[in-house]
Amino acid sequence: MNFGIDKLTLTTKDFSVANLNGYSTKGDKIGEQSPFLLTTKEGEDVFANQALKKEPIGNSGEGLIVSFNRNGMQLQINPSKYKHPYHLEGIGNLSNVKEDVQAILNNLGIDCALESLKISRLDVTKQLESQRKYPGWKGAFDLIANTSKRSKENLRYYTSDTFRTSQYVQHQFYDKGIELKSGKQKLNIPERNLIRCETRVMDTKACQKYLGVKRGINYFEDLMKWDNEGLNDFQNEVLTNELFNKTKVYQLETTRDIEKLVQQVKNIGGWANFWKGFGIVNGVEDMGIDFIMMAYEMVNPKITRQGLNNAKRNLIDNYQKTNLALNNTEISKQELLFDLRKEFIDNFRVA
Repeated sequence: MNFGIDKLTLTTKDFSVANLNGYSTKGDKIGEQSPFLLTTKEGEDVFANQALKKEPIGNSGEGLIVSFNRNGMQLQINPSKYKHPYHLEGIGNLSNVKEDVQAILNNLGIDCALESLKISRLDVTKQLESQRKYPGWKGAFDLIANTSKRSKENLRYYTSDTFRTSQYVQHQFYDKGIELKSGKQKLNIPERNLIRCETRVMDTKACQKYLGVKRGINYFEDLMKWDNEGLNDFQNEVLTNELFNKTKVYQLETTRDIEKLVQQVKNIGGWANFWKGFGIVNGVEDMGIDFIMMAYEMVNPKITRQGLNNAKRNLIDNYQKTNLALNNTEISKQELLFDLRKEFIDNFRVA
């Protein structure tokens, strides 16, 4: 499939475990007493910060991670690596995953109601053969980065871009083909320009906010009863609200309200950031030089007449150079962003 779940974490406080034989445990520093963790069904009191075990599952070498900490039990699995190294698996595969996870839990002597485990992390992923190689999208990613409230937390690399929109929510675009080719498997795939877009909701409270409150998806059972179209609609909505619509900060009503322009320039940290996002060519052609210079003076009331003349001269020079470059060699960042949205939202169909 071109759509699915890349990582799923389930948690519960309602469980029992026969023993922790074969688990790796993590305690406090040497000489310090580790806290009480749990009592096993065999009556042993375990003192540790965490106990963890990885069990093989599926046919691609992916593991089920079972761990215990002070908050209870946690299960972590990647359903999309369950069968294949890069073909995605949607909600329809979760019933098979459930059966295999239950078999492992039975073998480990763990009792719990698997369907009632809370969703504590959900990574929703779509992938496609893009019309451009990954670096060709960098202009769109630049525009998204420049409008991000948490821009210092963004991770920008040659073949991946990660945008954090809250403490526990992030969106990542990356070249899956390059990842597979450079990974442990050294896998060459027939698909060209295979690019992924992942939306990661990485905490129980965040999952409740994004999935529970709005869609009634709180537990594993709820997720299994959902469908891929609904899950895709969820990702599209979050991407639109948190990435694509945020760039509208630069689509100003500047010809009608100079105060809005001045306020937005101040909000995003000055003219340099404004021009990065809106584009100096768009700005000059939409607003005019005289209007912009009035705004410059309002943003910085202490600017001297000479300083204003210098700013005007630099603005005209940059406009001419940028306009020439755009006309001859480049596509605008706004157009790139529009094309990116068409690929991953407007024209994307689950298949």
